[in-house]
Amino acid sequence: MNEKHTPFWLLTISVFIVLIVPVLIQDGMFMDGVLYTCVAKNLANGLGTFWNPIFSETWNKAGVSTFHEHPPLIFGIQALFFKLLGTSIYVERFYSFLTACGTAYLIHKTWKLLTFGEEHLGKLSWLPILFWITIPVAFWSFQNNVQENTMGIFTLLAVYFSLKAIYKNQQLWFFLVLSGLFIFLASFSKGISGFFPIGVIGLYWLVSKEISFLKMLGYTFILILVPVIIYLLLSTNATAFESLSFYVEKRLLTRIDSAPTVDSRFYIVERLFMELLPIIIVSVLMLVAFRVKQIKQGIDKPYRHKIILLLLIACSGSIPLVLTLVQKGFYMAHSLPFFAIGFALLVAPGLSNLMERIRVEKQAFKVFRGVMFFALGAILVFSFLQKGKTSRNADLLHDVYLVGETIPPHSTISIDKKMWDNWDLQCALIRHFNISVDRSKTPHDFYLIEKELDKNPLGNVEKIGLETKRFNLYKQK
Repeated sequence: MNEKHTPFWLLTISVFIVLIVPVLIQDGMFMDGVLYTCVAKNLANGLGTFWNPIFSETWNKAGVSTFHEHPPLIFGIQALFFKLLGTSIYVERFYSFLTACGTAYLIHKTWKLLTFGEEHLGKLSWLPILFWITIPVAFWSFQNNVQENTMGIFTLLAVYFSLKAIYKNQQLWFFLVLSGLFIFLASFSKGISGFFPIGVIGLYWLVSKEISFLKMLGYTFILILVPVIIYLLLSTNATAFESLSFYVEKRLLTRIDSAPTVDSRFYIVERLFMELLPIIIVSVLMLVAFRVKQIKQGIDKPYRHKIILLLLIACSGSIPLVLTLVQKGFYMAHSLPFFAIGFALLVAPGLSNLMERIRVEKQAFKVFRGVMFFALGAILVFSFLQKGKTSRNADLLHDVYLVGETIPPHSTISIDKKMWDNWDLQCALIRHFNISVDRSKTPHDFYLIEKELDKNPLGNVEKIGLETKRFNLYKQK
C-alpha cells in the first residue's frame, strides 16, 4: 500500500465497518433477510430440498407448500454456512458481511483492470469503495442480508470478466465463457435482474466502436449461450425443471402482473437519484475545486469512454425496473458498485494530481494518519459493544423468545386471521424456534394474539402468564 494512500484506506475501512457492523451485529433484521435465512436454515437442517425448499409448515403460495419465491441458489449457498457454523443468528450476519467484503474486493479488482497502465490512478481503488459503501441503500442491504448481496457478487464477476476480455484481449473466449457462467449464477440467484451483464459488450461497442458490430454480436452471443446451455441441461432433470418452471410461471410472472409495490414506474428513477445524490454532490464539488485550484484533470477520449461505459452498465442494472411496478430500493443494490466506479473514474485524475502534493513527512499528514488509526480502533470497539442489543422489532423479538421458551419447537400455533400478514412475527418464530402459525379455524394447542386484538380468544383456552409486550399466549384447556 502506498504510504500516501494509507490514511485514506483506513478512512474507507472505518466507514465500511461503521456503516455495516454495528447494525448487523445486533438482533433484529429486515423481514426479507430473515425470510431467506429461515429457508436456508431449514435446508441445512434437512427440512426441504435444494429444488423444493421449505419456509414453514403452513406456507402456501399458488397451491404448494414449498418455497419458490426465488431461484434456489442463494438458499443452497447459505445453507452450507449453517451446516458448517451452526444456527446462531451470527451465521447469516457473518455471511452478509462476507458478501460486503467480497463486493469491496471486486470493486478494487475492477478498478485495477480499468486503470491498468496508469499506476497513479490504480492506487485510488479505495475511492470507488468509499463512494459505494456510503450510498444509503448499499450499506442498508448488507445490514439486512438481502439476496442482492449475493447476486451482486456474481454480476460484478460477470462484468469484470467481460471487461477483461475486451481490455486485455487475451484468452478472450475463456473470459467470455466465465462471464456467461457468472451471468447464469446471478440469474440463478434472483431471476431476470441477474441477466443485465449480457449487455456489457454491446454497451462497449456503442461507446467506443473499437470492435466491429459483428464481433460485438459474436461476443454477446457467447454471454447468452452459456447460461442458456446450463438451463437446458438443468431442464433435463425433472425435479429441477418442475421447480424452475413453477418459479417462472406461478411466482415471477404472477407477481410482476398482479403484486405491485409502487404506484409509479418511475419510482426507481427518483429513488436512484436520491441514493446517488451524496456522491454526485461530492463529485461536483471535487471537480469545481480542481478547476479553482487549477489542478489538471487530464481525461482523454479512451478514459472518458470508460466513465460512460461504467455509468451505462450501472443504468442497465437498475433502470429496467421501470418496466414493472414491483420495485424496492434494494432491488437496484447490485448496480450501485458500477455507479460508484463511474463517478470515481470521473474525479480520479484530478484527485491523483492533488495527492501528488501530499508530503508524508509533514506533521499534518502524520496526525491525519494517526487519527485514522485511532478512528478504526474506536469503531471496532463501538461495533462489538452493540452485541446483545436489538436494532429493530425489539418488543416483537422479546415476546417471540418468551413464546419459544414456552412452546415446543416445530409446533404449529393458532393466530388471529388479522395477524397473518405480520411476516416479521412469522419469520422470527421460524428463525429461532421453527414454530409455524395457522390462521385457520382448526384449533392448535396454543393460540397467539396481539394484545390490541385480544377480546374474544378462540375456543376453550386459558391465558399463559408471560411478561410479554405485544402478544398474549393462550393454551387449550
